Amino acid sequence: MGHVVPFVACEILIAEIPFVLRQFFYIDEYDEKSQNETDKNSEENPELFLDLLGILKISRDEEINYVLAGYFEKVFQVLIAHHPKETFKTLYIDSRGQTALFEMLSHVAN
Repeated sequence: MGHVVPFVACEILIAEIPFVLRQFFYIDEYDEKSQNETDKNSEENPELFLDLLGILKISRDEEINYVLAGYFEKVFQVLIAHHPKETFKTLYIDSRGQTALFEMLSHVAN
């Protein structure tokens, strides 16, 4: 019962709710009358996505928790499927994204 909160969070994120997934890359403002997203009022901000990538910052000497790694992988797959441009832009252009990509690759052999 130690991973209940990560499990529930993962299930919410992989439910593929567009509004929820969009929050990883944008700060949205809403038109209160229509309660819809307005693209011209969206500001790109990948901070939440970069926070998710922070999970990868464990030393190579530490053992990976495979349950939590599985939750991360599921969420990462959904983000790539729904926001590929934003995901790869952050991974390749942002220096913190590049560091996270390197960390991800360093765990492949584990």
